[in-house]
Amino acid sequence: TGNQNTAIGYLALWSNTSGSSNTANGYAALYSNTIGNTNTANGFQTLYFNTNGTNNFASAYRALYNNTTASQNLAIGTQALYTQSFSNGGTVWSSNNVAIGYEALFVNQPTLTTNGIQNTAVGNYALNFNTTGSLNTANGYASLNNNSAGNDNTALGYYAGFGIAGVDFNQCTFVGSTSYPIIARTNVTMLGYGIVDAQCTGNNQVMLGNTAIVAGGLRA
Repeated sequence: TGNQNTAIGYLALWSNTSGSSNTANGYAALYSNTIGNTNTANGFQTLYFNTNGTNNFASAYRALYNNTTASQNLAIGTQALYTQSFSNGGTVWSSNNVAIGYEALFVNQPTLTTNGIQNTAVGNYALNFNTTGSLNTANGYASLNNNSAGNDNTALGYYAGFGIAGVDFNQCTFVGSTSYPIIARTNVTMLGYGIVDAQCTGNNQVMLGNTAIVAGGLRA
């Protein structure tokens, strides 16, 4: 009973029953889709496990591969939003994540409608290890890479907000290549290149410039 679908490639939209206005282009693209509508999948096994998620766009090898019922996501890049999966009795809800780049938001794992949603990751490995963190924006190679459950962060630049495994940030801003702490912080702002953890002694601090700045620098 599905209408206005386009399937190009072996096993594309293979399981579809009543889903409509879907476009699947590539081997097993949207393979598991049954009642999901208005999805676009371009590439090998893109949106492979999607069943009734709607308004998703995935392009490149296994982008949004494990997505089942989450909606309004955009993934462009090999294995972008790869792990994201949500199933709650078939309930469809909007997680509104954007991932552009190789393995951007790779392990995102939304658990409720308030977790793992409304993140934007642009750049290879951006927000790569994010699981339940929400409302984060990462722009740059490996930006906010290790942030897992932290919320409301913004990072701009190569390795900005990269962090280390097991450490989360909340309400932090990192602007500048390789500027990030290695201790969990809240409401910290780092503006400039290469600002390191030693310059940040606690929460609610602003750092402007690294230790090489000899004039006009404000680091506390």
